[in-house]
Order: sequence, then structure tokens, then C-alpha cells
Amino acid sequence: AGNGALDVPWNPDPRALVRALLKLETTLVVGGDFTTIGGSNRTFVAALSVEGTGRATAFNARTDAVVRSLAAADGVLYLGGDFNNSGGQGRRRLASVDASTGDAVPSWNPDIGVRGQFRVRALSRSARSLYTGGQFTSAGGEFRTNVASINPQTGVATRWNPPSSGAVNVVLHHGNVLLVGGEFLDMGSRRVPHLAAFAAVPSIPLGRMRIQPNGNVVLTVFDGDGSGSGLSLRARNTLNAGAWNTLVTTPITGDGQEFEDASSAGLPSRYYQAIAP
Repeated sequence: AGNGALDVPWNPDPRALVRALLKLETTLVVGGDFTTIGGSNRTFVAALSVEGTGRATAFNARTDAVVRSLAAADGVLYLGGDFNNSGGQGRRRLASVDASTGDAVPSWNPDIGVRGQFRVRALSRSARSLYTGGQFTSAGGEFRTNVASINPQTGVATRWNPPSSGAVNVVLHHGNVLLVGGEFLDMGSRRVPHLAAFAAVPSIPLGRMRIQPNGNVVLTVFDGDGSGSGLSLRARNTLNAGAWNTLVTTPITGDGQEFEDASSAGLPSRYYQAIAP
């Protein structure tokens, strides 16, 4: 109600902690510690009607431990938490399930790890990636420390890899920015206590950089979302507002492509940006 009064008839009564909420059209997806909610047996994740009394829908992912985070896109619901099984399949800490039925998406299995303290605490879906935060040392078949970018089609980790020195509690993708918050002091090679921002199409600071004997900067550009759709490289000599100069007129495609900036020798400073073309 507009005056802040409770919607009295709507009462799913979960009987245990709720840790995550996600609105999907006419349903509300709920994750947490519960085993019953909305008048039905639903273990740790459920979809509720947003009308009437908040009854559980037919969605049933059959997850075997706490669900801490939720994300969704294209009819798929992503779950993160402490579990080992979800949607009728073995899925450790991270799963994708059909948003209508709760059945696991076949073959999508990033497999976060086996240690008891490993868990996924945060999820955020971009057009090309599922950003994942928590406490872990591997994700999607690669070594990743507490934060990772997972390909939403294959479940494999992308090249984006800024190791976090502590647990990641929240990730938020918005526009061209990814925000990461948590218990860390360092993220990648930078001192950024507890809150860091990245270009969502990962940029040069997440790649490699070296100086040639002639003074030119050589950069390795990564397509951090793993789609291979290309990045355009731009540069300027100051952080102040001003135009970026395009260094390449065609997109940089693939992962780990090197580029030598022939205009960088002798400059006191040089700043780079990689963006989607």
C-alpha cells in the first residue's frame, strides 16, 4: 500500500531466513534457508505468486542447501549458495535452472569447488557474462579467487580474472560498469578496500602491459566476457574530461591479442580504454 501498510493477505510464511529476492514478471523468486514456503515444500528456493496469499508456483529446483543469490535472463534462473545439488543434478554452489520448472540446464556446470567454506554469495548477469562473487578458489574450470566471470551459455570461466584478497559479498552490473563489494582489501593488482569498479567490457588494466626498448607501450587486450565479439582500443594522455583517440579502426577480436601503441613513446602518462564496438 502507498502508506506503508502491509498487504495483509500476502503471507508466504517461509519459517526460516530469506537471503535473496528476484522479481520475474508475475512471480517473486525467493532464496534462503527455508524448506517450506507459500504452502508447499520448497527447499531453499521457490517462486511465489505476487498476488493473493503468495502461494508457491509449480517451480521446484530441489536444491539441497542454502541459496544466497539469484539472477535471471532468457528464461534461465541462476542460483548461488552453499548447495551441492540443484534442479535434479549435481551442481556445486552455482546452478542454472529452467525459470518455469526448476530443472537444471543440461551440461551447464561451473563447479565452484568442494571445500566446506566455499560458497557463492553474489550474482549479476550482463548480456554476455554471469558475474559471480563469494568465497572460492576455482570456478568454471579455472583458478579464480572469490570473483569470476562465467560464460552464461557454456558455464566456463572467461579470461576476466582480477583476484580478490577477501570474500566478495555483492556484484552489480549496470550499463558499462561492474561494481564489486566485499571483505577484500586488494582486487587484482590494485589497493581498493571493500569496493571496486570495473569496465563491464573489461579494459586494459585487467590485461598485460609492457614497455618496448623504443619506449612504445605494448598491451594485451582481453575479451573478458569470452564472446569473441571484439573490443575497440582507445587512448588519451589525461584523465580529465576530453575525447578518446581511437588507436585501431577495426575491433580487436579474440582473447589476449597484443597491440603496440606507436604514439606512446616519451609521454609522461597514457590512459587506455577497451570498449565494445
